[in-house]
Amino acid sequence: MLIIFLFFFIYYQVFFADYAYLDEIHQLWHNKDGSNYNMFFSQGRWLTGLLINKLFGGLSAIDELKYLRIFSFTGWVITTIVWHIVFSKWVRAMKLDSRLPILSDVFIASCIAVSIYIGWASCLELFIATGAGLISGHLLFYTLHGVQGYLRIPTTILVLSIAAGLCSLFLYQSAFGIFLLPFLIYYIQSKKIKPDRIVWIGIATYFFIYVIYYFLFRYSLQHSNVQAGDRVGISLDVLKKASFFFSGPLPSAFSINILYSPRSIFSQIAYPLISITWIIGLFRQNRKQKIISFIWTLGIIIIFLLLIYLPSMIAIESFASYRTLFPFNLAVFILVMMIVLPFFQSGKKRNYFTLAICLFLLATGFYNYNFQLINPLKAEYSSVKSFFEKNYTDSVKQVHFIRADKFMFRASFCTEAYRDEFGVPSTHRDWVPEPLVRQLVYEKEGKKEIAENISIVQYPDTAIYRSQHPSMQKGDLIIDMNKNFYEHCKKR
Repeated sequence: MLIIFLFFFIYYQVFFADYAYLDEIHQLWHNKDGSNYNMFFSQGRWLTGLLINKLFGGLSAIDELKYLRIFSFTGWVITTIVWHIVFSKWVRAMKLDSRLPILSDVFIASCIAVSIYIGWASCLELFIATGAGLISGHLLFYTLHGVQGYLRIPTTILVLSIAAGLCSLFLYQSAFGIFLLPFLIYYIQSKKIKPDRIVWIGIATYFFIYVIYYFLFRYSLQHSNVQAGDRVGISLDVLKKASFFFSGPLPSAFSINILYSPRSIFSQIAYPLISITWIIGLFRQNRKQKIISFIWTLGIIIIFLLLIYLPSMIAIESFASYRTLFPFNLAVFILVMMIVLPFFQSGKKRNYFTLAICLFLLATGFYNYNFQLINPLKAEYSSVKSFFEKNYTDSVKQVHFIRADKFMFRASFCTEAYRDEFGVPSTHRDWVPEPLVRQLVYEKEGKKEIAENISIVQYPDTAIYRSQHPSMQKGDLIIDMNKNFYEHCKKR
């Protein structure tokens, strides 16, 4: 009941907010031509392609996108409940602090990545991918843990674990990293310098599932005569990827649910402060080890984190978007809590600390979702829709679209641009204006043929628009996003 309350508290706007964010409008407009499936299929996510194709195919209007977000919202409530059940089993089996499940529940509900998954309908598959990866790892770990002597994995458990892992990978590769989480927690809790056979079996199975996935993916491309997408290229530049890991994913994870920007003074202070505190706490818990042994332990934990983030580490693209970081951030959060909780000697102090962290997470989760993501997007969509309804007539044959400035939200909503997920207007991106205009025309005229025949010319900004001196025909419509947005905000 607490989990359900947390989600309703943070994400209440999911039930009535109307907007179209980035890929959503492209997938809505192209929901019948098969391009959505083809795009995901070429990226190794054919299950996502099927899901997106089916769900977006049932929609016809922008205000119906909220149904997909509600679908994702419901899925994440269920996934968090499953997580609570599974993680509670790990806590009992490994004799961890009983406060960890509620801390992790609140973290998931408040998590930056989850706010994107719920607020962005294009990410609706993530709760299934995460849940499948979680079940895959749990089945194997729970079978191995506590077994003395000869280890034998029942064939049914192994097949189910592999099947769930493949399901996760064919939905969203980065979600599968959660598979390793119980093995990482087990390694830390055991305080062993060298990983034991349970850890090695977990890692070996993790790689084995990747190998099966890779060959199935390549076979599917060859069988369908389809070229692999640009994002599935593999990078072998180890130094570049190491630099990326320590400058992107790791600082973001150690910022504990605060939007991370390398230009922010707060981020520059919080990341090293939290990470150094964690290292000190880890050393304190392993103080019986020699320095070289402790460095070895720390190195293995870093390798574990690298493996959890493996799909993005080997990808040719180095882009630490929050939507790829959920298993990684969850792992770092649990590691920090496991180390920090013992600093408080009495149960009463630990309870106060737990309460303080939960309130902090709720506050940041509520703020990130509502003020950094949803409110600006609602205002952007409302501004373009109201302008369109007032000025569009059936005589319009051509639309000149001046795209939004990247920092258009800053003055009215005090947002900053984080990756392509927070604070960036949808209409700043070049793939948004065309399907957005066509969808608006379609919803007003009721015929796709009319929307398809509209000519759309877009400009990155007002200066380029003026420098090109476009020839205007009678009835042409000019949509200047920055002007419309600022005028709309003044009237609010």
